[in-house]
Amino acid sequence: MHRSAPRQIERVPRPYRAPKLHALGIGVARLRHQKGWSIDRLAEESGVGRRTIINLEGAIKTPRIDTLYVVALALDVRLAEFVDVL
Repeated sequence: MHRSAPRQIERVPRPYRAPKLHALGIGVARLRHQKGWSIDRLAEESGVGRRTIINLEGAIKTPRIDTLYVVALALDVRLAEFVDVL
C-alpha cells in the first residue's frame, strides 16, 4: 500500500462580518443579558427560531426587518434603536 504525503490543512478564513451588523448583534445580546434571558428564552418570546437569534447575535446573516421587529418587541425596545445601528 502506497502512502501519499500528508496534505497541508488550509486555514479557512472566518466569514466577514459587517461592522454595523456586528454592532447590532452585540446590542441584541446586551439587551438579552440585561433581561437575564437565554437565547432560547428570547427565541420563545419573539416567536423566532433559536438559530435565528444565534445568527442575529453572531452577525452571521443579515436579519429580515420582520425578524428585527419581533425581537425588538420581545426586548421592549423600539425598532428604530436597531435600525439606527444599520
